[in-house]
Amino acid sequence: MLKRYIGLFFLLTTGVIVGMLWSKKEETAETIITPTTNAVDQRSPVQSQRTANLEAEIIQLKRRLDLLEQEAQMKDLANTAANPTTKVKPSEDAELPTFVSRGTALPIVDSLIKAGLDSFTAQEIARKQSDVELRRLELLDNATREGYMGTDRFREEMTQLRKAEVRVRDEIDETAYDKYLYYTGQANRVGVASVMMGSAAEESGIQQGDMILRYQDEPLYSGRDLRAATIKGERDEPVNVTVQRGDSQVTVSVPRGPLGVRLSPMSINPEPDQ
Repeated sequence: MLKRYIGLFFLLTTGVIVGMLWSKKEETAETIITPTTNAVDQRSPVQSQRTANLEAEIIQLKRRLDLLEQEAQMKDLANTAANPTTKVKPSEDAELPTFVSRGTALPIVDSLIKAGLDSFTAQEIARKQSDVELRRLELLDNATREGYMGTDRFREEMTQLRKAEVRVRDEIDETAYDKYLYYTGQANRVGVASVMMGSAAEESGIQQGDMILRYQDEPLYSGRDLRAATIKGERDEPVNVTVQRGDSQVTVSVPRGPLGVRLSPMSINPEPDQ
């Protein structure tokens, strides 16, 4: 619906601009035929009024588009509030598993506690993360004010911040991290949206709709995890890949390197009964 409104807005705006150009064309013609007596403003009163009317119409169209966008956003918020947790049903070609679900994201501390950490540990992890985030904001502000954004100095300071960054994954165990991702509204599964023809994935039997759980015993939660795993070790050495297919887990052997799949990030509730 919003796309339709935006399309209508641009259509009307285009019409207004064409009108302004046509008005300018008439103005030029009249200027050539009739010498002007005013060197400052060569437009006639009628042409000036026409231009002002067109500009006013553009302003009104922009206001209407803003109202339509606000209305669409309010409807989305209302739908989200009415359905905080939705389930995505699989298509006929099993594009997605039946237990895909998305819940309302929780703050970091609450998510860590819900994942099984005690309150003190959760507070400490959140505090460390906030400290690094604040330092990053300060760096961006200073670099912008002092004009060294994008310089070697900026890159060096950003590298130091990354080294000091606290990775929640390093602070808690695998099970808790899986829950943490879900409760913070982040993707925690790597879905296979499609398989490229002639790829290692196709030859090994990986199918559209599978979820890649592990790559050579390394748990995967994102496409970044998968890419990092494929470039380790020796190229083309055989590795095991475990996928979730429906209610079963299947392990296949693939040569290390690009799998040849298009990924679909998913958010799966690790505790479906809760």
